Amino acid sequence: ACVLIIRDLYKRRKLSFIEKSLVFVISIIPMGKLIYLSIPGLIGLKLSFIISSIASVAWIAYNKIKPFNFFLIVLLFIPLLSMVCIENMDWIWLYRLNDEQTDSSFLRLVSLFILLMFSAVISSSILKNKFICVYIAEYYILGTIYACFIGIFISYLVFNGAISVYELLPISAGTHIVGSFYRFNPGANVNEFSMILVFAIFMLPFTRYSPRKKFLLLIFF
Repeated sequence: ACVLIIRDLYKRRKLSFIEKSLVFVISIIPMGKLIYLSIPGLIGLKLSFIISSIASVAWIAYNKIKPFNFFLIVLLFIPLLSMVCIENMDWIWLYRLNDEQTDSSFLRLVSLFILLMFSAVISSSILKNKFICVYIAEYYILGTIYACFIGIFISYLVFNGAISVYELLPISAGTHIVGSFYRFNPGANVNEFSMILVFAIFMLPFTRYSPRKKFLLLIFF
């Protein structure tokens, strides 16, 4: 799926290389947890998050971010304020959720900061080239379609007994099989995938698709 997206993006002459990189990162968000890393303190760290961090740094290195976009950093105030309520200050660095999982409030704050910076970068890219909105919408939807078909394929294999919980461990943090059915989560936790679909629906009006194609995608999502 990623190779197909890259090949298609390569043909887009209206976008610079760094803009194509940002669009690519956005396109793989729906498929994000198909590859995730098990790092102490950052449960289920998505590979796409690391790629988006690199893309953000590259953008900042070659382009300026509009000053007012930094207002997003204010959103860090609430989680920072909540730190005063922590029962044990050692939990800021690392704490154990259960026998198998650890988490870190500090690393979560860092990841939130990176996410806000990525949002500022996307906002700046839109202000610089408003037509990029079309590509962001179309490639995010394309990534969502790929994620859906990957999930349907996984569900088919689970239903037929071809794969079990063990084979799904690289893409499912925990058991996501109920009976013979796979709890659909190609690219996110189960409850998160509904939000991915909602964003795909929200982006449909920003695409250049025909009314018929938009309607069919709406029904599909």
